[in-house]
Formats: sequence, structure tokens, C-alpha cells
Amino acid sequence: MLETADVFVLVSPALLTGETIEIISRRLNEGARLMAFLDGPTAPVLVPASFSPPFLLQRSVVSPDGDVVRPGRRALFAGGDMADFGETRFTRHYQTQLRVPASESVLLEYPDGSAALALSAAGRGLALFANMPLTPDACDLIGSPMFPAMLHESLRLIRQDATEREVTPGSAWTVDAPTAGEGAVTVVGPEETALESRVLASGRVTRLALPAAEQPGAYRIEQDGVPVAVAAVNIDPAESDTRPLAVETLKSGSDSLVSVVRQDEELMLAGRTRPLWPELAGAAAVFLALEMLLLAVWRRPSMIRTLESYAGESGVSADGGGVEASAVQPTQIEPAEVAR
Repeated sequence: MLETADVFVLVSPALLTGETIEIISRRLNEGARLMAFLDGPTAPVLVPASFSPPFLLQRSVVSPDGDVVRPGRRALFAGGDMADFGETRFTRHYQTQLRVPASESVLLEYPDGSAALALSAAGRGLALFANMPLTPDACDLIGSPMFPAMLHESLRLIRQDATEREVTPGSAWTVDAPTAGEGAVTVVGPEETALESRVLASGRVTRLALPAAEQPGAYRIEQDGVPVAVAAVNIDPAESDTRPLAVETLKSGSDSLVSVVRQDEELMLAGRTRPLWPELAGAAAVFLALEMLLLAVWRRPSMIRTLESYAGESGVSADGGGVEASAVQPTQIEPAEVAR
């Protein structure tokens, strides 16, 4: 069971054998998580050097009135509210010495500067060490609503990994998959197409290097056609960030699609539609003038040719000669005939 465990929770007065320490250390190096509660004489056994604890245990101290914990250099809760922890008191704890002074790994600490809750990287995994008792005679944390809240936030923290990063489309990435035997390991993309991959390390866990992801979705890792792991490529958080932006960060310009509106009047003007009737009326006038011009140009030669044709039929030459004046009878030209 220990060989395949992903999370280890150690609570004093637990005792660890050398083989157990070796297995947990190996699993931490492969990416497992550890949470250890330190109290009593067996506490030093739960923080071997192979677990990469962020502090050294020195000696146990007793506070009859009880000590309260305060926030460390790193916040435990997202909101940073520690008011409810002021009601919780601890009558004993271990004095500690940080391996790295002013370390960002301390989440909670005692008034004497000893770490009460600290997080550290252990191989590819994470380890959380709680220097606090869990017995009713030493603290009133058990039964307090802060206890499940602290456990929840602690589990959230150890799920993170210092070597992992958010994978988004366009970035090269690596994926780890538990494997057994020498079977071929393949990666199948969201469109059920096999992707090229390169084996970086093999064993109980095989690490594959993959090219830049082309699209978000679930990528399935298979060994001999059997799924062994799933990796996710997510959309860049900036593309779905719905938080409001400060007006100062917006820049408007002649070629910009963003316009900054600071007053209600500007907002009304910005949203008002632009009237198009002046442009349409001008276009209609231009087309009407062109039509009149074309009619005038095409009508004049047609009338001249009609008059010449009529003069020829009547025997009248274009210069007025060709017949005697007495032979010419006045004839009224009907408009319809001219039109013909």
C-alpha cells in the first residue's frame, strides 16, 4: 500500500521504521505529498532529513496559559483572516530553528518565533509539518471550526507542486504517468490523434516530453492501449479573466477598438447611432444629375437625325435648295412623327 500511496498523513505518537522512511522518501521524490503532526517524544522520528523539513526540532516547551498562533510570512488562508485563530490556545509545542532564516515556508508561528505550520518541497512532492498537539488536554483546536478549515487549506497547499506549472496551448510541456513493464507509452490528444512524445525518464513513473499543445482539452496517456493517466491543457487564464480592469490601464486611440467613457453624456453619445440620411440624399442627388446629363447627351443627336430624315422625304435639301418655293407646301410636323 505504501508503494502506491500519493498522500501520507503522520500523527504522533506514530513510529516509523527504516523501511517505511525509505518508502515515503522515495514516494516524496516521485511527487507524493506528506502531512505530519508533531507532538510528544516521537515527534523527532517523523521529521528525518530525507523528508526535507523546513526546521529543526529543539526542545518541547509548556505554556500553562496556552499560546496563540499568529500568521507567518506566508498566508494560510486566501483571505488572510486569522481572527478565529485567536480563540485557539496550545499549552505545549516544540521550539524550532528554521533551516533558512525568514523563510517563506512558515504559515503559522508561535509568539517565541517557533514554526507552528510550515510547508517545504521534498523532491517533486510537498511536505507540510504541523508543530502542534491534537489532544484535548494540550489544545482546544479539536472540536473548533478552525480545525477542518485548517485541514482544508493545508490539503489545498500540498496539492500544489513547485515543479508543476499551468499548461496552456502553445507551450511545450512534460507529463508523468505510472507505468509497469516495458510496454510502449503513447499520448492521445483531444481529437483522438496520437502525439509525438519523447521519454525523459522511465521506471515506475515515466516522464514524457511533449511538443507545444495546439488546443486545450484532456490528453490521455496509454500503455499498450490501456489508459494509465490523463493530463489537462487549460485555456490561458487571461482569456477568461472576468475581473474589472482599471480605467488607467485602457488606452484609446485612432486605431483602437476601445474608447474610454467617463460621463453619462459621453456614454449616450457613444451608443447613439449615426444618421445616414444626409449621405443617402447626396447620393440620390448625384445619381439624378447623372441621369439628366445622360438623357441630354443621348436625346440631341437623335432629334437631328429625325429632322434630316423628314427633310429628305419632303424633297427639301439641307441648304434650302432642290425645289421651287411654290412647290413647297407648309406642313405641320406632329410631335409624334418627330418622335418616330
